[in-house]
Amino acid sequence: MSDQFKLVVTVPGSHADVVRAAMAEAGAGKVGRYASCSFSLKGMGRFVPLDGAVPTIGKIGQREEVDEERIEVNVGSDELNRVIEALRSMHPYEEPVVDVYLLAGAADRVRAIEARNLRVEDDKAWETSYTRRGLLIIFTYVAISLYLVSIHVERPWMNAIVPSVGFLLSTLTLPFFKRWWLRVRKTVSNSRQSRAGALVWLRRK
Repeated sequence: MSDQFKLVVTVPGSHADVVRAAMAEAGAGKVGRYASCSFSLKGMGRFVPLDGAVPTIGKIGQREEVDEERIEVNVGSDELNRVIEALRSMHPYEEPVVDVYLLAGAADRVRAIEARNLRVEDDKAWETSYTRRGLLIIFTYVAISLYLVSIHVERPWMNAIVPSVGFLLSTLTLPFFKRWWLRVRKTVSNSRQSRAGALVWLRRK
């Protein structure tokens, strides 16, 4: 299901019907089993055309007031660009003002994605934190020591130090090797793409 938007445009009352019809024909105003749904509110629009403008109504440098109609319609993301093009083609103003708002359902999905991204960032921060590494080395040392005690190894607490330190070093060096591996992988990938591009060029020749 595509995201839903609320599209709002103000238009002179004389052109409200043709703009509304153009938007409906382009796919705006569909709500469930109903089509051409819209809401209108009459009001007063005000503006001052500046140098270089080509106003349909009014004169350069003079404040103008126009009886306008505010039209609101629901539009799906798939039809949004087409609806905007349709209303602009029928709108009498040189610069029609079009407002587009993301509706609540889509906004909730955006917030859910943002919350998920925050959780991912938190997990990443925890995975790379020194607190986690410190706890891992402590738990590893205790686990190895208890195992050595259970199999009656002499000086188990001392003998557990070396493998625990080795584990710690592995956790510290893994990020380095990961970055190195990614650089090598990127270099190899770029090289393959370059060779493929060269082969395509030679075949065209």
